[in-house]
Amino acid sequence: MAKITDIDERIKALSIERVARKRDALRIYRPRSPKIEQFHLSLASEKILRGGAGSGKSCAGFAELASAATGVPIIGMNGTPLPFKYPKPPLLIWTIGFGWDHVGETIHRYLFTEMSGMRMIKDKESGDCRIYKPWDEEDRKRKEETEAVPQFIPPRLIDHTQWSWENKGAKQFKRCVLKNRTVIRAFSSTSVAAKRGDEPNIICIDEDIDNPEHVEEWQSRLRKGGILLWLAQPYSHNHALMMLSKRAEEEKDLERPDIQEFQIRFSDNQFIEQKEKEKMLKRWSSHGEDVLAARDRGDYIVGHILMYPNFSKDLHGVYLKKPGANESNEKIRKIASVLRQHGGQPPPNWRTDLVLDPGHATTAVLFGVTPPDYEFQGKFLIIYDELYLHRHSADEAAAAIAAKVRDKTFQSFVIDQRAARQTGWGRGAGETTHHIYSEAFARHGLRSVESGSNFTFGADNVEAGCTRTRESMNIRSDGTTELLVIMDTTPNFYKEISEYKKTGGLRQQEVAEKPAPRQKDHLMDCLRYYISTEPEYQKPDMEKALPSPAYKEFLEWKKKGGAKEEDKPQMTIGPGRALAPN
Repeated sequence: MAKITDIDERIKALSIERVARKRDALRIYRPRSPKIEQFHLSLASEKILRGGAGSGKSCAGFAELASAATGVPIIGMNGTPLPFKYPKPPLLIWTIGFGWDHVGETIHRYLFTEMSGMRMIKDKESGDCRIYKPWDEEDRKRKEETEAVPQFIPPRLIDHTQWSWENKGAKQFKRCVLKNRTVIRAFSSTSVAAKRGDEPNIICIDEDIDNPEHVEEWQSRLRKGGILLWLAQPYSHNHALMMLSKRAEEEKDLERPDIQEFQIRFSDNQFIEQKEKEKMLKRWSSHGEDVLAARDRGDYIVGHILMYPNFSKDLHGVYLKKPGANESNEKIRKIASVLRQHGGQPPPNWRTDLVLDPGHATTAVLFGVTPPDYEFQGKFLIIYDELYLHRHSADEAAAAIAAKVRDKTFQSFVIDQRAARQTGWGRGAGETTHHIYSEAFARHGLRSVESGSNFTFGADNVEAGCTRTRESMNIRSDGTTELLVIMDTTPNFYKEISEYKKTGGLRQQEVAEKPAPRQKDHLMDCLRYYISTEPEYQKPDMEKALPSPAYKEFLEWKKKGGAKEEDKPQMTIGPGRALAPN
């Protein structure tokens, strides 16, 4: 009799579990649009789901995360399961939120608490629970019968003895272990240092993070074949997210991209009633088009934090192969015509300057030219070329510059003042960057009128330099701008200036007038130094820029084989100590 009772109890338990499974959120959840279904189907190793407030991105993202953690596939829009693409448990999963409050109020709610914002209703035909459809008139009539969808990870799948908490009362969990041995860990992005040590299979970032610099470290922690998910209403100061979006845009036409971005809108979320959507859209639009674009579509709003928002290809660009939009102005048309005649290079009677931003990883060089102001009735500063050198020593950089400029006469060489004074670049103790590059320039015959192979220092006041640079982009009374850029020869310059941001963002009340840290700004530094030196037109003095007769003779002697490799000759020109022979 006891055995029969045990069997009955088991059957009863299985029946209860079967009923419970039918109410599982992952069995009720459906992608609300083809775009979200594509997000679930994507095999990319980095996936961004970007959208406005209430667009459904967190719901879709945590459904994806719960599916991976539990091994339960997501059911597609047509009611059939989508292919399951994650490794078998156990997995290690990281979830990252903006502060511990976000962990408790959002991440814990979606994964482990009843989701009040997602409703379900009993289907009249099958009697099973399904998602509530507020756009369906029959469902709307039965609105009072709806109930909240349970959490994505059911309690029966959790090992409740292994919870770890930051603040249990506030639901701020640090660690949860499932019965299939998958571990889900939660972190606050506001910590000073990025989390290290583990090798997660999946990292899921929800919304914004406090330190965008940590993303690179997190990515490096991912186990081979690991996945990064980012669910975000973007904040424009978050350059890590913007860089991922940019990479996704570059790879969007590949057959098998490594990174994909899916953008969804609040106004397209059919699970929110139309009246409620209209009310919210009116509120947002009253604050301006930018706010509406951010809140509804999840667009990046960068105009107020870009350092040079007034830079425009149409306004400041000069093109060598076609007339630019600004050539309706006679002065700019004349300048562009002269540059085209010389293949984008400045004529011999224009003043040229070279600006150097030295670096271990990247050495950037910007070439500027000032045409005669009497010829064009106004001052113009024209960026006509660039060099972007990776992992070049000072000597290699000087060689590359010499090969590019040939016998061009420069009025000045300008260098970053702080970098120029640094020491420890791999040569003799106490040698500054300025000294090392000056020697390299001399070896390769690079000289300027003002300082020979030495450099003048760019202004060290960053904020004042940025302000002056912005002024050079303003439209003057004659319809011209002081700054012009040859777009054909400066792709890295345009990339940098388009993305160059100030410190601050949407989370902060004020945006500082200084550049944000950790962005690619080598040529932007060069631009600031160049504009800040206030170059005035001077007719080039060819004689002063040429190497001295003695140095020219030395170069000719070397060319003719006047020295053997083993002799290692050295010549000092000008004042200095004599070197004793070995």
